[in-house]
Amino acid sequence: EFLIERLSYFDEIAQSNTLFFVTNIQNPIYLTFNNLLLQRVVDNNLSNAIKYSFKDSPIFVKLLEDDNGVIFEVKTHSKQIENIDKIYDDFYRENNARGGFGLGLRIVKDICDKNSVIIEINSNKEETKFTYRFKKNENTAT
Repeated sequence: EFLIERLSYFDEIAQSNTLFFVTNIQNPIYLTFNNLLLQRVVDNNLSNAIKYSFKDSPIFVKLLEDDNGVIFEVKTHSKQIENIDKIYDDFYRENNARGGFGLGLRIVKDICDKNSVIIEINSNKEETKFTYRFKKNENTAT
């Protein structure tokens, strides 16, 4: 429900940028996590997906649960991230023309580090995928 609400919030923005969401959301999934911090993680990923996706392309959003935890994934057709190891640095942006301050992913990484969320980034010339693995059965609600 939380992710569907956030997708609904960003849907008009995506459409105005000639983008659209394609979702694979397992239901129901329950996660113990601070709502405001979770919203920052989700919103930053959705807004970055809108900001950096190629025109007229889908933004794939996946949420599922397996034996190891809850997986949240955002995949876009976009330019390759050249410096994956730097994207969490304060004020770092690969494309200065896109706006923003370069702090969003730094904040997301801090939230994930403090709450034992594992981040994986895969990027090539065709797509970029951010995957977040939230552990189950742990109190990750800072």
